[in-house]
Amino acid sequence: MYKYILLVLLSLLVSQVITAQLTPEQAKEELAKRGVDDDEVARRMKERGYDIDKIDPSNPAEVAKAEMALKEVLAEIEKEKQGQAGDDVQESTKVKDDVSADEQLEQIENVTNPKDQAVERQIEKEEEAEAELEPEYPPAKVYGQEIFRSQNLKLYRQTKDIKPPDDYILGVGDKLAVAIWGYTEENLVFEINQDGYIKPTGMPRIYLKGLRYGDVKKLLLSRFKKAYRFRPTEFEVTLNSGRTIHISILGEVFNYGTFTLPAMNTAFNALVAAGGPNDIGSVRRIEVMRGHQKKTLDVYKYLQDPSVSSTYYLQENDVIYVPVAEKLVTIQGAVKRPFRYELLPSENLIALVKYAGGLKENALKNNVQITRYQNDQEVLIDVNLKNLMDQNRDVVLMPGDVITIQTIERQVENIVSVSGPVQISGQFALNKGERISDMLKRAILLPDAILNTAFLKRLNTDYKTYKYIPVNLKNILQNHNTQDNLILEPKDQLLIFSKKNYSDVAQITTQGAVRNPGEFDYDFGNTIRLTDVIFLSEGLKRDASGIGYVERINPNNPKQNLFIAIDIKKALADPSSDYNIALQPNDKIKIYSMNDFTDEAKIEIQGAVRAPGEISYSPTLTLTDVLIISGGLSISADPRRIDIYRVDLKGNVEERILAATIQVDSNLQIVDGSEFRLQPYDQIVVRDISEFGFQKTVTIDGEVFYPGPYAILRPNETVSQLIERAGGLTPKAFMYGATLIRAGDVGHIVLEMDEIINKKNKTKDIILKEGDRIIIPEKNNLVTITGAVNLHEAFSTLNTNKINVAYEPGKNAKYYIDQYAGGLAENSNRKDVRVIDATGKVRKAKTLVFFRKYPEVKPGSTIVVGSKPAEEQKREREKSETDWGEVVSNTIAQATAVLSLILLLQNVN
Repeated sequence: MYKYILLVLLSLLVSQVITAQLTPEQAKEELAKRGVDDDEVARRMKERGYDIDKIDPSNPAEVAKAEMALKEVLAEIEKEKQGQAGDDVQESTKVKDDVSADEQLEQIENVTNPKDQAVERQIEKEEEAEAELEPEYPPAKVYGQEIFRSQNLKLYRQTKDIKPPDDYILGVGDKLAVAIWGYTEENLVFEINQDGYIKPTGMPRIYLKGLRYGDVKKLLLSRFKKAYRFRPTEFEVTLNSGRTIHISILGEVFNYGTFTLPAMNTAFNALVAAGGPNDIGSVRRIEVMRGHQKKTLDVYKYLQDPSVSSTYYLQENDVIYVPVAEKLVTIQGAVKRPFRYELLPSENLIALVKYAGGLKENALKNNVQITRYQNDQEVLIDVNLKNLMDQNRDVVLMPGDVITIQTIERQVENIVSVSGPVQISGQFALNKGERISDMLKRAILLPDAILNTAFLKRLNTDYKTYKYIPVNLKNILQNHNTQDNLILEPKDQLLIFSKKNYSDVAQITTQGAVRNPGEFDYDFGNTIRLTDVIFLSEGLKRDASGIGYVERINPNNPKQNLFIAIDIKKALADPSSDYNIALQPNDKIKIYSMNDFTDEAKIEIQGAVRAPGEISYSPTLTLTDVLIISGGLSISADPRRIDIYRVDLKGNVEERILAATIQVDSNLQIVDGSEFRLQPYDQIVVRDISEFGFQKTVTIDGEVFYPGPYAILRPNETVSQLIERAGGLTPKAFMYGATLIRAGDVGHIVLEMDEIINKKNKTKDIILKEGDRIIIPEKNNLVTITGAVNLHEAFSTLNTNKINVAYEPGKNAKYYIDQYAGGLAENSNRKDVRVIDATGKVRKAKTLVFFRKYPEVKPGSTIVVGSKPAEEQKREREKSETDWGEVVSNTIAQATAVLSLILLLQNVN
């Protein structure tokens, strides 16, 4: 029993930093790693007054006291093992002087005892484990919980994760690095001992325990200046390794227990390790206990002033307790942060509004509603928040209250608006007694405004329909006392109209052979003529033909256009003539170019030239010119064979004929010196040299003596010829698995290598093409069986529906199925037994009258047995069940008949 309790205590002691406690088995392993005997631990615990057999594991108080004693025992045993004694730890650790300053600083930072290094390694392992399994907490239900659940606050698991602030309180175990350079160079490390001081060599003790880090730096500067020579800027103190402390977090948190943390964590950081307060835990009355002293931690104060966290640094054996939240209220509606809040007993509605970020601008203050459960019923209480705030009073809230602050929904009433041709349109504030003239002063009319007629749109007394009141703005501007200058009412709208909206707009469009075709505004006040529009289009182009049309909308049928022929040259020659017609709105003038009436002739060249294509025809163009323009003859061209085809139109029937076959020399000149004239639409074809081509390669890989790429040496070269050139097949070659892969859409080609090599079957010897790849694999003497077979009956331990067996020459598929796979399964389809060769070739079982011939199996083959369709299997099962029923019924009927016959014969006798 004592060993069990000892392991429980140890599991508490070496509990992980932020995870659950170790099991007793894990604790026992931890004792073994430390080289500590559990009997020795029990003996020393008894010397301190703790009998392991008498400790109650279910009593937290007893366990906590025993845990402290166990810490001391383990520390004592480890100290004895390391041979350390008292003041030896105080001797400063010097760094070698024969290294650079940067290396010395690095050495100082790395000076830690084995125990510290073990703790650091343990923490790193825990960090890696937590990174893989990050806890997921439910969404916060009370304001303040989210800073712990959303990881907004960070838990510092290692000293290197944080630079200590000046208000950090030093304690036993903290290690300080002192660096001095300049006249004197020293790099020292000191650890604060149990008595709270450090002891530099040749200097008196310096007590640092309980001092702030900022004050310690000043103190050490003044003390070391008496023993060393340096300037103030040549002295530096850093916290090399912060101590770790053990704290307990209890109460309403997600993960309670004992935690090992660096001392630079505040109570706020430590709560992150426990996941923070749970859904019923308080965020306002968290207690930090140190012995008999208690200090209250309020998350809301931290959120309002994060600097308060510096007053909550922890010490060894501190306890954080999170009680149940008591006064929880909800505020919703027109506040900046609607949520559920925890209030202190002295806090009420005014404080709640403050925590919620204050009221929104559209909040309705004179009617705040409180929903409350009172006397076993829900009641509604109306509160005038505006009066409370003005009179500096408050309303007492109860746990569970829901406060609703309504918004101001009523629209603004004291507005009027103006629209139309004004400099400032939109809404204006309406002051009492203002008239239309006052609105016009603010809106400022534009020149295109129609002054004689405007409307004042006014809401009727039903607050739904409107009436339009005509007003004369010209009279109002001339005389403010006119009856048109009405007194404005809320929501009035002054509608002013623009002259632009009552004017027709039309264009005239020019297209074709003018320098600047486009659209031009039509002048309704003056007659615009053809020559005017040509002038606006910057005149005719040089290639203008003088022919054109005016496309005009038919006034009698707007969906139909009229086309009016025009003579541009005559109109320009005599603008006063009838040829210079008057244009109408939306006319389109199209002036044709001479090129519009000319076909563009082409000559096409194809074949063995570097740049085949079409070339514009010219009477001066010769065959040599065309060949040069096309980049000259390609390397495969045959200069003796250039064919020229020509289109000959006879009787309006197109006929393509061979006009000539021409031979050219190296200068692309016609060999016989004749002159051949090209004509429009000639087609020139430069032929390739017969059977010309670059090397075409194929590849053979695998089990041949010389694998790799090979050029095809002769037309119609075959697979067997290529294998012969590659040195033949190696002894390891697996002929039955040879494959040929051809580029393009062809892909995989089955090679029957046995027929090709051994039987010299020329019909199976495939002719090679460029890019072919032949693969000869190594020998495979296995046969695979899969599908609807009884494998699990033959091999009870088999986990798959596939098995591989050794190849036996001359055997068919049925032999392998019966011999190695337990025969065909009940659901097998005997007609669907296939053998897939290593080449990919598929062979099926064949039925001959009453016999079924199964395909022969080759090495590397796969035997596949198909299953019957599900519907067929279902029918067979039903038929089988029905037949058995009929058999039983028939048997009983027959037995009954026989028995009756026997009885009848007995009676007769």
